[in-house]
Amino acid sequence: KSAAAARHLAASIPFSLCCLCRLTLRTPNLAPQRYKQCQTPTTRPQPRTKKSSIARAAMASHQTLEALAAWARTFEGSENATTTSLSKDLATAFSIISETPCTPHNLLRRLKRWYAQELSRDVSSLIDEASDDVVKQASLVLGAAVQGSQREHHITIIMGLDDTVQSELMILVQSIMNTTAQAPSCSVDDVHEEDRRASMQEIARLKDEKTQLHEKNNEALEKERRKSELSLQARDEALQAKSAAEKTLEKVRSTLRACELREERCQREKLELTKKCERLEASLSSSSDAHKTLSDELDVARARARDADAAEARVLKLKKKLDDVNSSQRELQELDEANARHVQEITRLEVLLSSREKRDADVDQLRVEKAALDQRVFDLNKACEDKDEELRRLTLQKEESDAQRRFFEDELASARPAPQSPEQMAPVFEESASELRDRLRDAQRNVARLEAEAEARADSDASEIGSLRDRIADLEFEKAQLQERPPPPPPSPSLDATQRMHALALKDATIADLRKRIESNTDLEELKRRYDEASKAAIRDREAQDATIIDLEKRLASVATERDQIIGDLQRHLAEESTNTLNAVAAQDATIADLRRRLANNTSEGIAERDSIIADLRERIARNASSPAVEDALGDLRQRVAEAQQQTAAELAERDATIAKLTSDREKLETYTKKTLGNVQEKYSVLVQTYKNQIRDKQERISRLEGELERHRRELASSREFSAVTPNGGGGETCV
Repeated sequence: KSAAAARHLAASIPFSLCCLCRLTLRTPNLAPQRYKQCQTPTTRPQPRTKKSSIARAAMASHQTLEALAAWARTFEGSENATTTSLSKDLATAFSIISETPCTPHNLLRRLKRWYAQELSRDVSSLIDEASDDVVKQASLVLGAAVQGSQREHHITIIMGLDDTVQSELMILVQSIMNTTAQAPSCSVDDVHEEDRRASMQEIARLKDEKTQLHEKNNEALEKERRKSELSLQARDEALQAKSAAEKTLEKVRSTLRACELREERCQREKLELTKKCERLEASLSSSSDAHKTLSDELDVARARARDADAAEARVLKLKKKLDDVNSSQRELQELDEANARHVQEITRLEVLLSSREKRDADVDQLRVEKAALDQRVFDLNKACEDKDEELRRLTLQKEESDAQRRFFEDELASARPAPQSPEQMAPVFEESASELRDRLRDAQRNVARLEAEAEARADSDASEIGSLRDRIADLEFEKAQLQERPPPPPPSPSLDATQRMHALALKDATIADLRKRIESNTDLEELKRRYDEASKAAIRDREAQDATIIDLEKRLASVATERDQIIGDLQRHLAEESTNTLNAVAAQDATIADLRRRLANNTSEGIAERDSIIADLRERIARNASSPAVEDALGDLRQRVAEAQQQTAAELAERDATIAKLTSDREKLETYTKKTLGNVQEKYSVLVQTYKNQIRDKQERISRLEGELERHRRELASSREFSAVTPNGGGGETCV
């Protein structure tokens, strides 16, 4: 049965626990003996008394207790763990496992909260059963160790123990994991709400008990006063009869001792109730702090959701803009294809011109068109020079605007407040602005490089067009020489007509090719229009980029303002918590001073009353005749006075211990305050990381916009390649 349970457990836990299961299978003679003892009962246990707790502890196997003590000795601070000190060692071990302070007094409550937070399981029934059972408490701590965030570390430590200890621990682990899996699920809010209700009920009950005890104490004091008056009357009557005086004195002493004992018991109960109220108030404050922490995290999550929605809307707008740009590119491509088809049709029609007379007329017409084209190219060249001048002017304006932008950025950097501390406030926003400036400089360098490449390509195209013009001039010169020559003799009958037709076809093809190359420059008007549109688009993009930079600077300023507001809120929160802590410490100091004053008053009043009684008795005894009975009574009285003095010293020592305990509680409160400050600093670091992510998203969007700007500039450079080189007219010379 133990082997089957171990195999089932090995299928549902990590590989490290499988090693423990194999260890259990290797020692099957130990598993069946302890498995039945560790099974969880199906019914809810009845409340147990102290005797039942002792009997249940005695029923636990000594071997299991020794195994638990050996496991507890692996934790820091419990190196001397034994079976007798197992409760305290389990609290120390759970403090290390859960990384929160824990004491034997609040171990079960911490376990219940841990299972609800980490595993979302309600283990209230197990907590009730483990209230007086050390083995079940150890099982819950073992379950937290093997199911927590550092389970591999704790499982490795368990595997390093002896085989017998591993078997015992494995049985407990298997039992608690099965029981936890069957427990109902719950949430952290349920646990906090339940703790809060229980704390409020406990505080109300303790206040009622405190009121009742105060009333009883007043009644007891009143009775004590009445009895003191009766004792005085009895002592007056004791002057007449010695025997009656001795009996009355003995009764008064016994009554006074009983009253003192009752008063001391009431004081101790009052101190215990006060401490319990303080613990419950501390638990209530921790629950309220946890609720406030959860509400703050919810607000941060909502803010992130709103930012994500805004980012999605911006992404949709950018997608729409990209679709518009793609549609314009498709229209431009369709226009280019239509132009290519038109040129092909013209070429096809010109090839059909095969007669020589038509070719001569075409050559004359080409001369006229060439002159017109030269004049047109000259006009376009002048227009390009005007555009270049305008581009240089815009470049100067852009440099001036960049200088103004850098000036405003420097002003913004100088006006930005300094961070509170270098460790908590990294210079995130200044680094983002510097990175943005570096990206802009890189973009400007890329634009300059692309313009240089465009000018180089324009020079190469100009040289090619010049060579074509030289060739056309050579052909015209050859044609003029041929016209000046005398007409050739008629062809001999032996010349093949096919060869002559082939030569004429070659000349026609050459002329058509040259005409096509020349007419390719007839699209200069279209190129000029595209150049103007590209220039305007570049100016618009530059203005949009400047607007984007200004918007980013405004956002950075708003982020800096939000950062300052957050820092101010954190400082106010820290100041409030420090004030509350100081008030609590002052209240504790006042309570300690009040207790000391009360103790001093009670002690001085009791001693004065006893001294007066003793002096009165001595005076009366001195007036009476001395006798052995009186001497015996006087010795007895002295002995009782010595005992009373010893008891008073013990009370003073106990009260000093109480004062020391209150001082330690104050130190614990200071430790809790420091921990709260650490949590606030951690929250602040989370907010700083959130702002870093937002700035990183903005930088990515800026990079995409720069990519679009670079693409538009490349298109502008490609359009300028066709219009950068223009002829100067006549003689085959070119002008750029």
